[in-house]
Amino acid sequence: NCVSLRVHLARYEKFKRQHVDKKMAAQKCTAVMKQKKIYDDNNVCKKTNTFILADAKEVQSVCKGQGVYNNESHYTESKKKFRVVVCTVKKQARKPKCEYKGKCLKNRVIAVSCKDGLPVHFAGDHK
Repeated sequence: NCVSLRVHLARYEKFKRQHVDKKMAAQKCTAVMKQKKIYDDNNVCKKTNTFILADAKEVQSVCKGQGVYNNESHYTESKKKFRVVVCTVKKQARKPKCEYKGKCLKNRVIAVSCKDGLPVHFAGDHK
């Protein structure tokens, strides 16, 4: 079905823009969040956003056999561990001056929603 594939591709592109960045670093949170125009739905500073430090193919592989579906959460969890950068908005930050502090975490299992073999939603990460 072409329509649903187009919708999933659009969601995948948004997922990639918001969550996949091989060159991300904790100190780049404010600049990258602004550059990629990552805000909450109501157009305020997004409270927290996680970037997976990998290329798109590596992250895609979670939905193509390199992940395990969790029947409780209904998300697919990666078999391999990833490094992630978590950007958290600073207390008083208001749009357009969204400022973030970043934290790099290693050895994280990532959890995503998969549609047609593509990750379309980042659900979280854990040890």
